Amino acid sequence: MRKMGSKTIVLYKSESGFTKQYAEWIAAALKCDCAEAETYDFRKDDQTIIFGGGLYAGKINGIKILIKNYDKIKDKKCIVFTVGLADVKDESNIEAIAASCKKQIPEEMFSNIKWFHFRGGMDYGKMSFLHRCMMWFMKTMLSKEPENEQSDSDRAVIENYGGKFDFSDRNEIDTLVKYCL
Repeated sequence: MRKMGSKTIVLYKSESGFTKQYAEWIAAALKCDCAEAETYDFRKDDQTIIFGGGLYAGKINGIKILIKNYDKIKDKKCIVFTVGLADVKDESNIEAIAASCKKQIPEEMFSNIKWFHFRGGMDYGKMSFLHRCMMWFMKTMLSKEPENEQSDSDRAVIENYGGKFDFSDRNEIDTLVKYCL
């Protein structure tokens, strides 16, 4: 249900809950609604669309929903946030994420979006079989790297394989929230 007078909507596509958590934090901070992107019917009175998707092998989960609805949102303020394992304080990770995002959507759309990147976690109990297989492959490859060349994210994947770990930080949404106000 849309809050009275709210012209902002936070949409998300989340597999294991980390993107959903960020979406709920953002919606609470902006005092607006939050909804799963697949079930949302874009409205003419939407002024700001905020979309969050997890990163899986560099691909933004659910981004096709925005691409499909681009004609409905192209004249609106559009913000996308990604949630992944990479340390977003490392500029080389941000550059790699941005390059990957740019490959997934049309240039016109990419340039009309304000991008934010947040760090999430892993919960193997909520992963699909395919994602668990991908993580096994990743863990195997990372384990072959010398320890002194492994990042915090790499070590977390190796040490917590099969379990759960969480790098989420509610304070990370502050820049996105300030941008919206």
